[in-house]
Amino acid sequence: MKLLECEAKEIFEKYGILVPLGKIATTATDAYSIACEMASSVMLKAQIPYGGRGKAGGIKEANASQAYEIAKNLFEKRLITKQTPTKGILVKKILVQKKVEILKEFYLSIVLDREKECPVIIASQFGGVDIEEVPEKEIFKEYIDPLIGLQKWQARKIAFDLCAKNPQMSIALTMDIVSKLWKIFEKEDCSMVEINPLILATDEKMLALDAKMVIDDNALFRHPETSNLKLNSIDDSEETRIKEMGINYVKLDGNIGCIVNGAGLAMATMDAIKFFDGEPANFLDIGGGANPEKIKNAFKILFADKSINVIFVNIFGGIFRCDFLAEGLSMALEEQNLNISLVLRMEGNKADEGSKILNQKNIKFIPINGLSEGALKAVKLSREDKK
Repeated sequence: MKLLECEAKEIFEKYGILVPLGKIATTATDAYSIACEMASSVMLKAQIPYGGRGKAGGIKEANASQAYEIAKNLFEKRLITKQTPTKGILVKKILVQKKVEILKEFYLSIVLDREKECPVIIASQFGGVDIEEVPEKEIFKEYIDPLIGLQKWQARKIAFDLCAKNPQMSIALTMDIVSKLWKIFEKEDCSMVEINPLILATDEKMLALDAKMVIDDNALFRHPETSNLKLNSIDDSEETRIKEMGINYVKLDGNIGCIVNGAGLAMATMDAIKFFDGEPANFLDIGGGANPEKIKNAFKILFADKSINVIFVNIFGGIFRCDFLAEGLSMALEEQNLNISLVLRMEGNKADEGSKILNQKNIKFIPINGLSEGALKAVKLSREDKK
């Protein structure tokens, strides 16, 4: 579960990490009133559960006289981010935050490293930018043993790394922030917690200018107050709408659309596509008990994605019924024509019945017998269609 910046900052404050003065506005009038109350320049920050707000025009500086008009424009805007590339996401809340004079920006986060199977602290003297843009030699990492937690020497080492070129910074204060961030990560069952940027202000205080938190959904039963935030979520993004249909979907950057039954088979399908130097456009798992209506919706999702020029359907029916797949595809094609190649592997439960339905409906598809053969064919077709 991704928290909004304002929600993450409330948790930060609970653990003693300083954040700039700010209040939430749900209307342009609220934003104007808050800006007048602060009697200084403010930052109007759209609250959406995704990164890239600044690049999408979701963060604006304003004085009190400008706050109403700028906030009004933000509330009327759908922000286009990497995670919401088609319809964007509507701004429903704005954090009106007092502008802070900055001496230096840093990056600090704790995430799960799945290869090493443990949390890792990531820090850099370069904050305010995507960590991927920072040279590797300027990134400091400390891996944390989950059985014993963060050790003082590790917090001290990160503090020394951050303070090395900044003598005005307090090593003790930086250690304290690192330790508190670990407490948040551990106690709140996070998979990621990030401060970017962590700033040194002109009054020598260190503040979390921005905050990101992702909490493990499986641990929400331990955090009823956070579960309530999920019920009131403002996320109306494409992935969220699809999830409400009961379809497990993640948008990716490739051009080969995938429809698969089962998460493990879906991952294997994407791995096979990558093995043959192709690029999957999505992870889409329709599950084991999908009915024709759900399958129709899955195909419509891919039909609407203009980046896709081949669809690879990889179905191995156990509980799943292949005749339902054929019916769902037929229903989708009744609403929209298919102008791209369809590679279909359909084996198992009622596969023969499914093939009969597709043939009776004169649906054009390329039949495939195995995963590797299907992935290779899809990759070749994706390259031909690109030319």
